[in-house]
Amino acid sequence: GVNAVFSSGSVFINTSSQANSATLTINGRISSSTLGVYCGTTSATYTGNIGGYATAKSLCEVASACNNVNAHMCSAHELTISRQLGISISGNTWFSSHAYWVGADPVIFVTDCEGWTSNSASIGGSFNNPSSTYGSWNYCSNSYRIACCL
Repeated sequence: GVNAVFSSGSVFINTSSQANSATLTINGRISSSTLGVYCGTTSATYTGNIGGYATAKSLCEVASACNNVNAHMCSAHELTISRQLGISISGNTWFSSHAYWVGADPVIFVTDCEGWTSNSASIGGSFNNPSSTYGSWNYCSNSYRIACCL
């Protein structure tokens, strides 16, 4: 028929690993503690001029990062979930906050390096600080790997 009903056990979609599975819930929404978490980094480093959000996504899809077409540059939210789950995240990595805020003295505008299209030393991007367990910012002229999530 057009409907599938499975009342016990697990259903894995496009994977044989429970670590990469999702749970289907009411109204077909996806709910999972393991979906939208850190899966690796790019092997190369990039200034903030990555080429935009879509290019960052394509760099995360490759085998040396996450080897999955659903991989993308991590958001702050996904890194927070990853930390709650005890997933170790590489330091010195860019991530997207999709926010505008002002940091430092002198004033630096933190804007995901203008949507990951600028390597200007006068603006900033969200950065996974290796010496702490929280995000920070850094100048877009610096080169870092990209934190990738699924």
